[in-house]
Amino acid sequence: MKRTLLYILLICFCSSAGAQTIKDLNKAARDNSGKRPQVGGSQYAGSNDAFAAYMLVRSFIWMGQGMLQLGKEQSRLAKRNKEENHLYSLEIRPQAGYGLRSFVRLQPQARANLGCFSVDLKQTILQDANAEFKTLGLMFWMNFWNRGRFRLRGGAGSLGINTSGETFFQYGLGAEFHPSQKIRLELEASQTQRMYGTETRPFRDLNFKVHYHFWTKGILQASVFGGACSQQFYNGLDFTSLDAGLNFRLSASKFRQN
Repeated sequence: MKRTLLYILLICFCSSAGAQTIKDLNKAARDNSGKRPQVGGSQYAGSNDAFAAYMLVRSFIWMGQGMLQLGKEQSRLAKRNKEENHLYSLEIRPQAGYGLRSFVRLQPQARANLGCFSVDLKQTILQDANAEFKTLGLMFWMNFWNRGRFRLRGGAGSLGINTSGETFFQYGLGAEFHPSQKIRLELEASQTQRMYGTETRPFRDLNFKVHYHFWTKGILQASVFGGACSQQFYNGLDFTSLDAGLNFRLSASKFRQN
C-alpha cells in the first residue's frame, strides 16, 4: 500500500512540473469558449426510424427488468448498511490543498449515498496571488459493485466553468476500499468531453485520499483525510496539490461501537 501511495504521489508531482498560473487558466478558458464545428448540414436517414422504434420498445422492457433487480439490490444494501454505514448516508466534506507552484485549492463537497446510487456536488476554487478560477461539478454515480470491503462506481454529470460560463459533459470512475472500520481509501478519476468543435479537452481530474475515522456517535461519524489531487485543464495546464480535510457522515443506521 505504501508503494502504491508513493507511486501515485510521484505521478502527481511529475505532472505539475509545467504548471501555469491561474491567469493562464482563465485565459485558456476564454480562448476555448464558444467554439463550434465547421461542418456542413446534417443528413436525415428515414430508414432508421423502424429500428429506433424497436429499440425504444426493447428499452422499456429492459428498464422494467432492471428496476426489479435494482429493488432487490437496494433491499440487500439497506440490510448491509446496518453493519457498514457507508451505503446509505450523507457526507459533507470541506477540504483544501496546496499546489507545488504556489496556488491554493479549496474544494467543498457534498455526497448523498443511496445504495446503488450516489450524487456528488463539488465546487473547486483555485487561487494564487493574482487570480481566481472556479468550477462547479454535479455527478450521478452508479455503484455497480458493492461486495465485501470494495466498492466500484461509474458516473456521469456536468462541469461548469465560471470564467467562460460554459458547461461540459463529465464522466468518470471511482473506487473505495475499507481495510478496517477506521480506514477508507478512495481513488477517483473524471474528465469532461466537448459535445462539439475542437478536440481540446477542458478538464481531467485524478484524486487519491486516505480517510481515518476518529470520532463516532450514534449515526454521526467524523474523519480526517489526506491525499493528492491532479487536475489538468485544456490539454496542458496542470494543477497538482497535496490535500487535507474533514469528512462528516450522517448515516441511515447507527454506527457500531468499537
